[in-house]
Amino acid sequence: MDNQTKKLLTVVGIAVLLLWVTRPKNNMIEGGSKKLKGKGKLSAPKEADSGLAQDQHNGTVGIQAMREAIESGETKKELDKLNRMLLNENGIKVYVMSNGKLCARNRKGKTVAKEK
Repeated sequence: MDNQTKKLLTVVGIAVLLLWVTRPKNNMIEGGSKKLKGKGKLSAPKEADSGLAQDQHNGTVGIQAMREAIESGETKKELDKLNRMLLNENGIKVYVMSNGKLCARNRKGKTVAKEK
């Protein structure tokens, strides 16, 4: 081998070695498929989901209680008292929307249930 061929092979070898060392560790295409292989289509519910389900249930119960109180002719003072009880016990407050339907929101202001 002549001197130029040795230099060419050395430079190509060093370039390949540098490319191999500096390549990204988590390729987006390969990393995404590896993550999906480990998990099936179904997984255990998360803690946040159960909290949201509880808020939705409490909101539905609150709307039903408020609707029954309105239909039975309770005063505004009694409706406010019921709303305070719902807020203290369940963390839900029931509002009357502009269309006359009821809406339940949690303490953070997120709507968790609406009347149909």
